[in-house]
Amino acid sequence: MVELLRSEIRKAESFASKRAGKPVVMTGWFTENCVSDFNTVWFLCEMFSKDTQERVEDVILVVWLDDRRRSYVI
Repeated sequence: MVELLRSEIRKAESFASKRAGKPVVMTGWFTENCVSDFNTVWFLCEMFSKDTQERVEDVILVVWLDDRRRSYVI
C-alpha cells in the first residue's frame, strides 16, 4: 500500500491554495492502489478551506514511485 509523503501533501495543498485563492488543508485522500505501466499511482485529494471550513475543488496527485520528488498535481 502506497502512503503519501509529507512533501506530497504540502505540494497538493499549495496547488489547491493558489487555485482557490485562500489557505487550504488536505483532509483526506483516496486511491485504488493500482500501479500504472509508468509506475505511477493517482490519489484523489479532498481539500477544505482553513478559514471558512467549506470544501474547495479537489485535486489529483500523481505519484511516480521511482522518484517521489517528481510527483505532480493536476
